[in-house]
Amino acid sequence: MKIMRSKWIIDWNDLHLAVEIIDREVQISGNDFLYLKSSGEPFLALTAQREWEAMHYRWTLLVLLENFRHVESILRRGRLFALLGLASDGNEVEFEPDYDSPLGDVILKFARVFIRQGRGMQMIYRAGLGHQSHRFPSWVPDWTVKRASSLHVSSEGGVSFAASGPQQSRIKCIPNTGELLVEGYEADEIDSISKSSNVEEEWEKYFNEVETMIDSATLAPVRHLPEDLKWKVPITGVLWPWEAVSGGLHLKSSCTAFRNHL
Repeated sequence: MKIMRSKWIIDWNDLHLAVEIIDREVQISGNDFLYLKSSGEPFLALTAQREWEAMHYRWTLLVLLENFRHVESILRRGRLFALLGLASDGNEVEFEPDYDSPLGDVILKFARVFIRQGRGMQMIYRAGLGHQSHRFPSWVPDWTVKRASSLHVSSEGGVSFAASGPQQSRIKCIPNTGELLVEGYEADEIDSISKSSNVEEEWEKYFNEVETMIDSATLAPVRHLPEDLKWKVPITGVLWPWEAVSGGLHLKSSCTAFRNHL
């Protein structure tokens, strides 16, 4: 397989080898490798897909939609339909390409299939409010936009936490509505929600809100708990982020310095 750009032509395997060498050298050097994560990740994702195809293994459409959130298409729904030929469940009747119905209806139809397949928790994990949240329910991820960067990505491995133990999730769609019915346990109640979000333009307000909430909360009588929460909450307790600099990082000191900078 060849890749052509302007007058340049390069063999796919040669390009893959070059990216792997850069990845290895950057990590050995101890320098920050965010460049490779942002620039090389799409290429590596496609390379991994080619390797799985060569081994005659196919992922479900839900996994492929997440792995290729970075791709672009002329029509937003195009990226959903383009992956059907690569998916192990691409022959589902409801996945038939539909260019006539509203985008929200198409995405909701896909989401209902994932619920029926028993992949409700996988989908809810990826859901979140965005610019198009008015077009479909909040429990449905918007696979037509790039995934926002975060400190933690589920595909990076590690030990998965299961609050409910070996119990299987019970999730189903309510017919003819955009509502989802989920069985669960009431563990606690949400007392308040911040008005700001953990995004760059709102960082100062967000951190101030977090500190105010913690100072006014009734907490367990554990020494240093309030102060620890003030730096752990904004990073959602991810103490070993993938994007941390090499050589070890004292996150508490880092968060304190960041607050001082703000």
